[in-house]
Amino acid sequence: MNHTYWEYDAVPKEQLVLGYRWEDEQWKLEPMLHDGSFGAMGGLITSIEDFSKYVSFHLSAWPPRNDEDSGPIKRSSLREMQTPQFPTLNANGKDINGNPCPSMGGYGFGLGTSTNCKGLIQVGHGGALPGFGSDYRFYPEYGIGIMAFCNLTYTSAYPRAKIVDMLFNTLDLKARQLPVSDILMERELEIMELIQDWNEDLGTKILAENFYLDKSRERRMKETKEISAKAGPIKSKEKLVAENQLRGTYKLKTENGVVEVFFTLTPEATPKVQQLDISFMPYEGK
Repeated sequence: MNHTYWEYDAVPKEQLVLGYRWEDEQWKLEPMLHDGSFGAMGGLITSIEDFSKYVSFHLSAWPPRNDEDSGPIKRSSLREMQTPQFPTLNANGKDINGNPCPSMGGYGFGLGTSTNCKGLIQVGHGGALPGFGSDYRFYPEYGIGIMAFCNLTYTSAYPRAKIVDMLFNTLDLKARQLPVSDILMERELEIMELIQDWNEDLGTKILAENFYLDKSRERRMKETKEISAKAGPIKSKEKLVAENQLRGTYKLKTENGVVEVFFTLTPEATPKVQQLDISFMPYEGK
């Protein structure tokens, strides 16, 4: 952030924006505040371009993954900053059209977070002081940030609700897909092999110790054979979709319908399968 300053005297004059208030039917210049408790509400003066780097850094913490963590703080710490410490329910919340839309929200570490009735997560903060108003929000699941600075006392920075409506309702943006972890891909292939005949040796290798306590091996074999008979030969397999690094779903397109396989792994050093659900949905008319 090479265009960010602690003291407004250090900002090149051609780049420094002055603040105003509207009073007596005219614009009046507000005095600039030097670095201190209230100077830029913490001291930093920055540009949209520089501040976008800060917002991008927060967005880089999502989705959670095992990639190299280059800092300056861990991605997990950024996500903790964005996590409400004492969530509260806004039961009377409404959407942009005035329809009921409750939300949950709270304050993390210097950031406010809310989740609305449609599951949209929003993180950010606003602020104002004489001569200025600012606000920024970002949406972790989508990799999108919105920010605005203005130079009118306590002004609302932008029509945020309209922008959010445009992005997530009109444009219908899709959330970023969580990358599939190596262990999920490995277990996916082994599960594909296992459900062919429920091989005991393979089961010992990949199944958690309590797996057959939920449902016996014999019952598993019987149910899988029944689904296989209804589904018919497998034609293709869709890409594994990760819910997190230890949980995922994949679908098999068969002659007569779609077989969905959902599995969850144990949180161990060597994760094993602790839940496995197989279901069949026939094609219409079958």
